[in-house]
Amino acid sequence: MRSVTALLATASAVVGALASAFAQQPQDHKLTPTKVWVEPASDFKTDEEQDGRAKPVADDLSGIACMRRGAALGRCLVINDEDRYAQFADIGDRQLRPAGTIELVQRDGEAIPSGRAPVNVSCTGGERAFADLDGEAVAYAAPYFYVIGSHGCSRNKKRFRASTFVTARFRVDESGTPVNPATGAPPAASASVVQATYRVADALVATPNLKPFFTTDLNEADGLNIEGLVVLNGVLFAGLRGPAKGGAAVVEIGGVDELFAPGSGPLSHAGRLWPIGLKAGQGIRDMAALDDGRVLILAGPGQEKADPYEIRVADPAAQWTSRRVGTLDLGPLGPVINAAKVKPEGLMVLGQEGDIVRVLILSDGLPNGGAREYELRLGDGAAR
Repeated sequence: MRSVTALLATASAVVGALASAFAQQPQDHKLTPTKVWVEPASDFKTDEEQDGRAKPVADDLSGIACMRRGAALGRCLVINDEDRYAQFADIGDRQLRPAGTIELVQRDGEAIPSGRAPVNVSCTGGERAFADLDGEAVAYAAPYFYVIGSHGCSRNKKRFRASTFVTARFRVDESGTPVNPATGAPPAASASVVQATYRVADALVATPNLKPFFTTDLNEADGLNIEGLVVLNGVLFAGLRGPAKGGAAVVEIGGVDELFAPGSGPLSHAGRLWPIGLKAGQGIRDMAALDDGRVLILAGPGQEKADPYEIRVADPAAQWTSRRVGTLDLGPLGPVINAAKVKPEGLMVLGQEGDIVRVLILSDGLPNGGAREYELRLGDGAAR
């Protein structure tokens, strides 16, 4: 029989090993803002209307990305829901300041995107004319800004518009000024700098597990809906808010050169699904690439529910396995008409030092996005 001393030594070793493993696994906790940013002196614009008139300030910002010059941030780009343009922004003194707009799609579709427009399959509200982009996410991968539409039916009216199935990009110089996409030189006065494509939809509809959800109603049929975007090593990845009944996933769409190639030819391959460990009913609300190759994911309710939002860290090199960093707390909201309508939808990395990352969160439902800064401690534990 083993001695009591030996048993205690064994137990102590087991406890020590468990404690070590536990220490490596960052604890799931509330993430509270370290700073609430100052409102900008001028407001971001929106095409949304309130009581038949244009809203004086945008409260529908849904995505953000910024250029980087080493550790410093350069020009940023934000996107609104249901507009045809994106808006430049500058960062300084804990402010996100508007710095002009760039039109991404034209109302009547005069500048025809590459590829072929998808057709309505199951949006029960019918088809409407080409109009706005319904931009949901922004990414920067030098030297381009990328903006992606929702690629789904409209949530409330269940309508199909080809314009919401567009992905756009434009090339910028070191100052963030748009330039000729082929040469990098200043464009001619009449030339468009924006390249647009329908081919992301080709990859989605060709993916077997996604095809049944393509252009189906978002609320009633858990329809396909994009809200996240990153471009890694020349490959575009889209984050799905829906379908979410089994936990939404990241879709590897394909190389950006093929996506934006001129002509009407379709994409030659299907997308590839990468589940990231979300529970049923959760969807991806935004994504942001880290310097070390990992990706931060803002996750939240796939449908219009008052469920919590969380931040996860995923590793594309390890089949996109992800680990929860913490649950998001927006802190005091101030004079908000309806706090239940405040939805975190924009995630951007401000800086990274090892496993400590500072991020900015923008929320749909807050004036000018209600920018809030957070500090994340990612830890080095195994993904879960």
